[in-house]
Amino acid sequence: MRESSEHDHLYPLLAKLLDVEQLRNGVVAAEFIRFDAPLALMGAALRYNIPPRSPDQRVSQLYIAQLPLSDLPQTLQHDLPTPSCLTAPTSPDASYAADVYNSSIWLGLEPTFTPWHRDPNANLFRQLCGVKTVRMMPPRAGRTLFGQVMRGLGQSTASAAIRGEEMMQGAERQAWLDAVWGPSAPKGMLEVTVLTVRSAVMK
Repeated sequence: MRESSEHDHLYPLLAKLLDVEQLRNGVVAAEFIRFDAPLALMGAALRYNIPPRSPDQRVSQLYIAQLPLSDLPQTLQHDLPTPSCLTAPTSPDASYAADVYNSSIWLGLEPTFTPWHRDPNANLFRQLCGVKTVRMMPPRAGRTLFGQVMRGLGQSTASAAIRGEEMMQGAERQAWLDAVWGPSAPKGMLEVTVLTVRSAVMK
């Protein structure tokens, strides 16, 4: 029997997530569902996965996307200070001026996947835990690839700068998976694997 805890109210939601992951009959798969939930759900999912479980019994691909740091509890905000290279210049002679309009954190249970896209603003990416592999291209080559894929999907007027949930599921998700990670991926792609040596500790 499982001991009761302060997170018991989250287990019914975890059960629904497991049901969603098992909704596969060889033809239809539940690929992307967006919902709001307390941050504690991620901790509950991690705890649920701690005992040895078969892959179809684990919670996976649970992804907290673009959570503003300002929405985190104050104690967690203190653990994520602004990198020194982005802090305000300390003297009027500084050769740069940081313009940080937003900072966010992304947390996920592997495997997580973000399709090919272009952010409207420059980013500084920092990996805090785990491993992430990123593929990138110069802007012109990226626009060319975007046009090729979208024309293949019959969407020649799609905007590379405005993407929505359509890129996370169905035919478009698969098209980007093939174009970026498949054997026909462009030769000029830059691939970077970012990893950390620090491990997260659940208390």
